[in-house]
Amino acid sequence: MSKARDSNAFYSGFWRLFFRWFGTGGKGWLRNPFNPDGPKVTLRSYLKLLNFKANHRKVDVQLVLDPNRDAFGRVKNGIPNRVVAYELFNKTKGKIKTRWYDTQGEQFHTKLISIKYKNYSLVFGGSANLTRRNLDNYNLEAELKIKSNNNSQFVKEVEVYFEKIWNNQQGHYTIALEEYSDKSTIKKALYRLQEWSGLSTF
Repeated sequence: MSKARDSNAFYSGFWRLFFRWFGTGGKGWLRNPFNPDGPKVTLRSYLKLLNFKANHRKVDVQLVLDPNRDAFGRVKNGIPNRVVAYELFNKTKGKIKTRWYDTQGEQFHTKLISIKYKNYSLVFGGSANLTRRNLDNYNLEAELKIKSNNNSQFVKEVEVYFEKIWNNQQGHYTIALEEYSDKSTIKKALYRLQEWSGLSTF
């Protein structure tokens, strides 16, 4: 199955770029989706499972990213988000939709994943960046998983928050992908080296 061609690059491209090469090993802390009494699994196992499901149903992926322009009073070079966003756009032919939070000296530091199923939603939030350094035991991080009915007040508030910043409702929050996406080959090679080695701050 792992050698089979992705039938839906919508999520598969995102999964392959960010999570595939992390593997699924390690100490699990989430309920086993196939056997409630079985051993707990890692968040990376759930992300891989979503890739499997992406081959069988439509998956809509929307991302709001920090442009990596500012950090603690310093101007940054856009690594890794700008080159990653460019890769995602090209590899999925624009199917993964991305907008930038329009920072003005601060950082958009939200680490939030919301996955909506037919009857319930899973929301993950915490201190971990969605990078190898943070997900593969380089840093000690804390994450919270919430499972809630799609009609719950909590899920509705998460959706309202995302729609607000995505569509710039009642204010200005995000800008188009084209404003910061970067196709630099040098930056791409540098970010891949940093991600592989763990010698980075992200």
